[in-house]
Amino acid sequence: MYPSCAPTQMRGLDQVLHDRLPMNPGKKFREVLDRANSEKTLQLLFEQHPAILLTSIVCHRTSWVFPRQSLPKPEGGSWIPDFMICDWTSVGPLWTIVELESPTAKATNTKGISGICRHAQQQIEDYRNHLQKHGAFLRDAGFLGIHGKCPAWIVIGRAEERSIAERERLSHLRQYDIEVASYDRFLKDCEEVIRNQAASRRWWKALKSQGPDQTVRSNRRRGTAPKR
Repeated sequence: MYPSCAPTQMRGLDQVLHDRLPMNPGKKFREVLDRANSEKTLQLLFEQHPAILLTSIVCHRTSWVFPRQSLPKPEGGSWIPDFMICDWTSVGPLWTIVELESPTAKATNTKGISGICRHAQQQIEDYRNHLQKHGAFLRDAGFLGIHGKCPAWIVIGRAEERSIAERERLSHLRQYDIEVASYDRFLKDCEEVIRNQAASRRWWKALKSQGPDQTVRSNRRRGTAPKR
């Protein structure tokens, strides 16, 4: 069993702060994405700034991001997903598998879901089978609460206009608890978080400029300050 409260660390890693984004993250993300011809540069960007990866996948809770985390096998060797995310929810840890594919790849083609997207789906199923078969072994190794039915994401390609049929084909993967998203979706979500954070900072700055009494009254209305 896992503790009722979130630990300070998970497998030696500190929690990722959802608001810990780099300077000009949207600009940096867009520059890297526009130059990338494989998933490797995006993998490095998300490893350096894991909060970018979280903005689309989990709510603002207690989370850890494990890049290229080895999932050992009892007989030796291991599986290594691109990312494993542990999100500590009200009922305990929720693990998510994230597979990155090239931003130049296509999620669909004229025949249906593309081969590269199907390959990512098969990788996820391999990881899940391993987690199902060796869940107890992995939980003993520090993967608190992990099991073989964890949700998964495939991040592939750029934003594109898809036909209704193409969207339906990708939505069918949701029956396997797999979400398919473009890198531009992550970019858009990242930029939205930055705008919201900037607006919040401006609001607090304007409020503080009106003096401490106004700040206390505003906090009292928000339920964040005691009455004097």
